[in-house]
Amino acid sequence: MTAGDRIKDLMKMQKISQNRLAKMAGISQSGLSSIVNGDVSAKEDTLQRIAEALGCTTAHLLGETNSDDITAAEREMIRVYRSLNRQGKEYIRQQFAIAGQLYAGESVSVPGVANQ
Repeated sequence: MTAGDRIKDLMKMQKISQNRLAKMAGISQSGLSSIVNGDVSAKEDTLQRIAEALGCTTAHLLGETNSDDITAAEREMIRVYRSLNRQGKEYIRQQFAIAGQLYAGESVSVPGVANQ
């Protein structure tokens, strides 16, 4: 699987068009198309911008990591998280911090929830 194939898969999973991804990454749509189709290899900085726009690493796009251990439910959570605005993402981060504290056995005060 090529970097272009991985980009296509991530675009499909996140329901992002080539035009939108190109804008998010700050590159031309024709340049992105050439990368996706395997006509050219992306420069390191371009690949980094594409990876950031897709919420992954350049290592993932290059096939240096494997994300097969992520379940479909986890992929859906990631997709939903990426679609949130800044405020929504901050709320989710706060909830994860609370969950992490609870998991570690720490006492946590959660507004609107009685302490046990």
